[in-house]
Amino acid sequence: MWQTLCPQHWVLPRRPRKSWCLMYITKIRLEEENARKRSDGVLLKANIIIEKGDFLDKLKKVVAKAEKDGFTVNYTSGVVIERNSLLNMACISGRTKIAKWLIDEKGADIESFDRGAFTPLLNCAWNGDKHLVRYLLGKGSDRRKVGRYHSSQGIAPLTFDGLDAEGWARKRGHEEVANLIKYGL
Repeated sequence: MWQTLCPQHWVLPRRPRKSWCLMYITKIRLEEENARKRSDGVLLKANIIIEKGDFLDKLKKVVAKAEKDGFTVNYTSGVVIERNSLLNMACISGRTKIAKWLIDEKGADIESFDRGAFTPLLNCAWNGDKHLVRYLLGKGSDRRKVGRYHSSQGIAPLTFDGLDAEGWARKRGHEEVANLIKYGL
């Protein structure tokens, strides 16, 4: 039975030294770990590109090459980049072209969130990015989602319930953005 579960690309011994079950589980875990490492590497490369500027062509090449190995634009790592997806990284850095490409062409999840529950809209409200806030609201981003703490800050106390996008914009002094979020487009 275990032999039938194995993918066709695996080279299987006639008589394994350990049980089929143990061999199967070991190989599956190894493949998953390797895939995670490759995807984490892609996030790190993409983060460098995104931090330097709105270099969409460079990012397209990195993503296209990674997608051949099974990478998806909605991937979030449990280890690197504070659990941010590519879209969150673009919104944190204010990269409008990259964010629009990820949403329109790649179908990135506009409600993806990091370890502090910050969505792309919350990150844009934090930064006071009026253009990306308007764009995300037009795409149907949920303005009621609550974020506890931003990836650039320390972990919030347990008693802090968090703020929505309007609340974070007001707290950071971006009144125009807060009104845009409150009253809509």
